[in-house]
Amino acid sequence: MSLLVVASHGWTWQLKAGCIASPQPDFHLSLHSPSYLQHSTPRTMWLLDTATLKLRYFITTIPDYVILSHTWGEDEVSFDDIAQPYAKDMAGYSKISRCCAQAVEAGFEWAWVDTCCIDKRSSAELSEAINSMYKWYWNAAICYAYISDCLIGDDKFTSSRWFKRGWTLQELLAPDVIEFFDSDWRFMGTKSGLLDEIHAATKIEKQYLLERNAINIATVAAKFSWASARTTTREEDMAYCLLGLVRVNMPMLYGEGSGAFYRLQLEMIKQTNEHTIFAWDSNEDGWHHASMFATSPVQFVSGAGLRTTLPRVQGKLGTHEITNHGLSITLPCISVDQNRVIAVLNCLESTGNHVGVWLERTGSGVYRRPPLPRTVVTVEDIQEATAESMHIEQFDHSPKQEAYCECSMGFDDPLGEVDVWRLARGHRLALLATHHLHTDGPDIRSFIIRENEFACLGIEFMTLSSETWARLFLFVGLHGGRPWIIHMSGLGELPGPWEIATEVEKTRKLFESQTNDQPAPLRYCHYVDSLTFHTETGHVLEVLARKKCAKEGLQWRLKVTIEPSPQNRCN
Repeated sequence: MSLLVVASHGWTWQLKAGCIASPQPDFHLSLHSPSYLQHSTPRTMWLLDTATLKLRYFITTIPDYVILSHTWGEDEVSFDDIAQPYAKDMAGYSKISRCCAQAVEAGFEWAWVDTCCIDKRSSAELSEAINSMYKWYWNAAICYAYISDCLIGDDKFTSSRWFKRGWTLQELLAPDVIEFFDSDWRFMGTKSGLLDEIHAATKIEKQYLLERNAINIATVAAKFSWASARTTTREEDMAYCLLGLVRVNMPMLYGEGSGAFYRLQLEMIKQTNEHTIFAWDSNEDGWHHASMFATSPVQFVSGAGLRTTLPRVQGKLGTHEITNHGLSITLPCISVDQNRVIAVLNCLESTGNHVGVWLERTGSGVYRRPPLPRTVVTVEDIQEATAESMHIEQFDHSPKQEAYCECSMGFDDPLGEVDVWRLARGHRLALLATHHLHTDGPDIRSFIIRENEFACLGIEFMTLSSETWARLFLFVGLHGGRPWIIHMSGLGELPGPWEIATEVEKTRKLFESQTNDQPAPLRYCHYVDSLTFHTETGHVLEVLARKKCAKEGLQWRLKVTIEPSPQNRCN
């Protein structure tokens, strides 16, 4: 049950109740903006004619249609491909044609499939499609869920990859009717008929699986917990695949990394005062110091049992906002020592205890959140709390600047003068000749790479303390629209052209062998747009990659700067 009470300026108090008949009814109270409880209705849509498999563009009036839910594989049929004769020979064509055949059998003239019904050449259309997708699945007459790695009777349904992908979460929750089909397109059952199996695979409470409108009463932490065990190919998509589920519209900015999930949370706190969004747990490799916001849904893995409660600060609506000083909020705080407090959130654990988070004081009324797990606060402890208005520092969620130097290796041949190497499948390797670093000041090299190009730079160092020679070997490239960098250093000779070509080809194959579930072990390689690291020779190497628009297409200008570290620099 959900009771709405309209407050001032269109804001709405929402009282949500679980099992009323239980001895301790489960109530949730939260404040929402006027737009939070509404979904915008998509007005345009590409649909497939189920008889001819030809696309048609609809404006305003959208006919009844079925929709396909699946996991992407190799050789998918795109918007450009579907009208071409060769499309029938592509691996992804079969599921499109079988989906349309199933739709015809059910009496539907139109179908929607994400691989071929979005014109990804237009960034505006792609952004609109991602923001509309939840509603598209919601409005579909039937959703056909194609489980490509499962056959009837093989007991692999609950372990299917379909339950592990980020985008299929909304495809499970939004449609009113879902029919599941195995890899041979044999009917497996409906969502309601397979309820126990789906609950076991997803850990989503059955009330949300049975009644899609019940999702409105789920807490933010619960929704994020449903995505905590799922993955996406692009890091940003872990945020974008949740847009409809949390009722947020925002532009796509591929390349922002974890910043996408940060932006999502910023949009959410504009619409609701629910505190479970702050009740995430720290983990060793997934978050930064000094923020009240998580960097990934992974940190909400234990958030399903949290529920909201009345604000603890009397006379306050519990509102919060982002300012240039950080998150501005008023919270009851329990002083631990001179510089640390436990802030009490307006949410409860399943045990009935309140959720608290640790904060460190960095100035007058200014705090930051340290890397500590959330804590529980008993009713007795709350009596000691006093309300405090504060600013909680935020941090830069731009892509992390990291560098890996896992290996040192020697080479036999000197680096030769080679301009361009053509590699398999159109990859180009641009080689820059070896140069020596004798001077005390910085040495700067700059060059441009394009998509699927790799540049190699060989540098010789002289350590100023012992006057011995050392070498560094640097790969930089552009793959999938993002720059990547590998560096290897050692005391041996730099490699020759053939060795470089072999190493680059090996790297390319590693990239292309990455799957969604099992990424290749590129421990010494990382997608970055800048890195700075200290070599064992007493030098500092900085690589900066900056996007550059050109008539030839996407380019990146790479600037390499190397200089002795301050402690080794000559006076």
